[in-house]
Amino acid sequence: FITTLHLLFSFSFFYAIITGRTAKKQEKGKDIFMRERFRNWMRTPSLRGQLIWLSVSSVLVTLLISLLILVLLISNVMGPFVNREAEFAMQTVSRSLSTKTQLLEDILLRICKSPQMTGEASDARGEQFRSLVDIYSDKNIVAPGLPFVEMAYFMDMRGSFDVVSYHEQLSSEQLRLNEDNLARYRAFQESGTDVQCTASEPYLYIIFTVYDRWADPFGTVIFVVNQSAVTSIMGKLSDYQDAFWYLFDKDGAVVLSESALRLSAEEQRELADAGHDACYTRKLGGSRYLLFSEASGMGLRCAVGVPSVQILRLLYQVAAPYVIACVLLLLAVAAVMFFAVMRRLRRVELVQKGQTLHQQLRVVGQRMAAQRRHIFCQPSCYHQC
Repeated sequence: FITTLHLLFSFSFFYAIITGRTAKKQEKGKDIFMRERFRNWMRTPSLRGQLIWLSVSSVLVTLLISLLILVLLISNVMGPFVNREAEFAMQTVSRSLSTKTQLLEDILLRICKSPQMTGEASDARGEQFRSLVDIYSDKNIVAPGLPFVEMAYFMDMRGSFDVVSYHEQLSSEQLRLNEDNLARYRAFQESGTDVQCTASEPYLYIIFTVYDRWADPFGTVIFVVNQSAVTSIMGKLSDYQDAFWYLFDKDGAVVLSESALRLSAEEQRELADAGHDACYTRKLGGSRYLLFSEASGMGLRCAVGVPSVQILRLLYQVAAPYVIACVLLLLAVAAVMFFAVMRRLRRVELVQKGQTLHQQLRVVGQRMAAQRRHIFCQPSCYHQC
């Protein structure tokens, strides 16, 4: 019994090996046969393949032309829209800064018209100065807890001063700030100018001489502006990568800026001297930029720029969903067309290699005639006759 089981097991093992090798040979032969058929099909296209390719290619060409027309239409329609959006963003940023500097001009005008400010230093003058500056006004707020003007000083011709501050400072800190600003006032007096803009982290200092109704100077006002407030206003351009902005004084010197673009002194001077109060295009640093420049007030001029390539990138972001949808539709239509034509042409015979269409049709006719003779020559047919 054990011997019989051993023989059966051995026979099953050798049979599995033989059948496995045979199956592998058959599978290998089938693969070779399929590869050969594919090579023959590629070398000699069948009538069915030619008809399928003709139908599908005609549809694809039509859809590709339609896609090209759609892309051109989107570029022509959306291009000016994206360009206007960039212009609007630059103008909005620049004019937001102009609104804040207009606040400073209004304060200066109120000080010039106030008779109490021309008098000697007193508590009444200090109170009047605080009411004229109105540092807690909503117009002075850029963001919660972030005022545009942090402090304001009024220096009279006798060296006395009044100060108003948005945030309360420690006595020692306020004393240090007062000494620093008194030093700036003396340097301003020595310069002999009527207006001066300087920057020292974290503040921007705008110094103006004030005149009475007879055009006689009676004091100097120092506005201490938060640089972070200016940066927050100009930060609305952050949606455009590599955008830049500059603040120039009346002499064309850079007061404050934020730019990854390294402009030469000549390019900065040309940008400051640009008399455009509208958007224009110019090449800077080897790249084209959409620029906007205008006078912001208080002796400042603002210039902002956006790379033209960023405008094209925004245009691509707007048009990309439509183009992708059209490409997917194109592939879907091509697939449906391919399977529909292949199903319709299922009964078309393949043209044999080396045979013409006339020869193939003759072979098909001969086969059909042989089938008819075979049907009519059966014994049952003779019996019925």
